[in-house]
Amino acid sequence: MPLNKDNRSYVERLFRMLKEYVFSLVGKRALAIFCHGEFSKRAIERTYPELNIVKIPYGIEPKAGREKVFSRKKKTQERTTVLFFGGIRTDKGIEQLSELTRLCPDIHFIVAGKPMGYTKSEIENLFKGRNNVELILDFIRDEDVEELFLKADILILPYNKHFAGQSGPLTISTIYRVPVVAARVGDMGEDIERYGLGVTTDSNDPLLLKEALTVILNMDLEKLQKAHDEYYLRGLWTNVGKLIEEYYNKSEIKPI
Repeated sequence: MPLNKDNRSYVERLFRMLKEYVFSLVGKRALAIFCHGEFSKRAIERTYPELNIVKIPYGIEPKAGREKVFSRKKKTQERTTVLFFGGIRTDKGIEQLSELTRLCPDIHFIVAGKPMGYTKSEIENLFKGRNNVELILDFIRDEDVEELFLKADILILPYNKHFAGQSGPLTISTIYRVPVVAARVGDMGEDIERYGLGVTTDSNDPLLLKEALTVILNMDLEKLQKAHDEYYLRGLWTNVGKLIEEYYNKSEIKPI
């Protein structure tokens, strides 16, 4: 079941409290804290208004030969392919995704990632009997990531409301210009909306996600891809590094 305040185990609650305590100690000693979105910035400032919080983009590794990669993407496929990618944690809405695959039998879903908080058999049981689902329940090697994103027409991020940060799969999607359907949660949801990277929904309700898939398939693909290009360039580590350097230069803070 999804992780929430009511069913989170004692150990998980204790670990969260410990992280918050350590963060408060470190934060009080830090001259600046960098975060990756307005959502995180607001959340930290509510709890620690005395801290200096600076927002920077979530860093993206540059892709050599990025333009040539797209020539390998299949222009026509028998049916739409939707990719769920990344470690399968309890806050990523895998149960809702399972229901969505039932509601969309004509769409091919790829679920690729290592179970983290579930066993393989639990994930397999969630999708048992779904002929439209391809499961790759293991750590995905870097050399295999490209093939998965080239197969995908859409990346889906059906995360639940307790997901608060940024998304690695989202940044990878911008490398390969894969439009995104996601629940509007955390920095991830706000960035998808703000920068036009896809369609977001009020929650990870499978019916809302199904509707969002229909919407995105009728959107202007070139416009979406242009938005991904802009987000990719904005988030390149070289550009993020320049922003951090500019911040240091404008302040009295100097890197150690």
